[in-house]
Amino acid sequence: MKQINTIIFCVLLFSTSVFANVQTPQFAATNDIDSIIAACEETRSSTLPAHHCVCKYDYNRFIFPIDSTLTDSVWYKGSISTFTNQGITAYVYGDCGVHIDLYQNCTALNPIKSYEVKPNQTCDVDGETLQQKLKEAGLGGLQMSLYICVYPLEEGADFRFICNPYNEGPISTCDNPFPVIPGMTFVSSHGGDVYELDPNLIPENSTASIQWTSNSYCTLEITRGSCEADVLIDASLGANASYTIDANLLKDARDNNEKIYLHFWDHYRVGRIRLDVKSNPSTPTGCDNLIAPNTDARLVLDQSGLLYIERDGVRYTLTGSRL
Repeated sequence: MKQINTIIFCVLLFSTSVFANVQTPQFAATNDIDSIIAACEETRSSTLPAHHCVCKYDYNRFIFPIDSTLTDSVWYKGSISTFTNQGITAYVYGDCGVHIDLYQNCTALNPIKSYEVKPNQTCDVDGETLQQKLKEAGLGGLQMSLYICVYPLEEGADFRFICNPYNEGPISTCDNPFPVIPGMTFVSSHGGDVYELDPNLIPENSTASIQWTSNSYCTLEITRGSCEADVLIDASLGANASYTIDANLLKDARDNNEKIYLHFWDHYRVGRIRLDVKSNPSTPTGCDNLIAPNTDARLVLDQSGLLYIERDGVRYTLTGSRL
């Protein structure tokens, strides 16, 4: 159900992009939304919901692709059915989750659907799968326009959302590199896409690996400190390959408070990038080795008064050093 909720959220945001040519709301020529809403509130019937005027006159219209940062509740107007055949690739960044209410119109007292989406989510669904997910969520075949209210779950928190058609990733360059967050999948559809990695997102006792999923190869270049710095690593990745980032590179970047930049070149098809982080087990101490499973260890006091540990015929000090 969480996956369906995330998909619905991304679809709704994506669908608003096609309403760039919707009819301009009444009074819009004044360019004073506050005055428009104030005038609406003066005549609003008590039977209408409190959100009626904002929903009717202060909804957003987007030109595709979408890339916006929100800090408060925002209204959109859109339709689902027109775009289910295109699929969607979308990202939701933020320090908190977001809440989405769907209304059939601005006079409705209660939403027809409500969803909550956790922070830092990726929605990457082709059109056929999308139609099936909508059907499972009870929204299959929906033809009407929807009014959508989106707001962060924590007051004052902000979140960023980016929407593109399926298999089309946002253009990511040195001037505006896309931030990489472990566990999120990113679509790269342009040769030369570059992604910014904050090494502080990777714990010191962890291994970070880049998963490249595609039928095509690519060249991975890594720079540190600056997107346009000298290339430190130049690696060729085959189809559906993985590359482990050097631990010393991560440590140096972390110690110097520098970002790492991942450059993907020479791929001729769409690829998907994911940064996986895996915790490494701690290095066992000498005493840990002495009491390893399936071994017999015993404490011995010899005639000279020396106390030591004996295991498999080998003697060790009490601190684990070999005698």
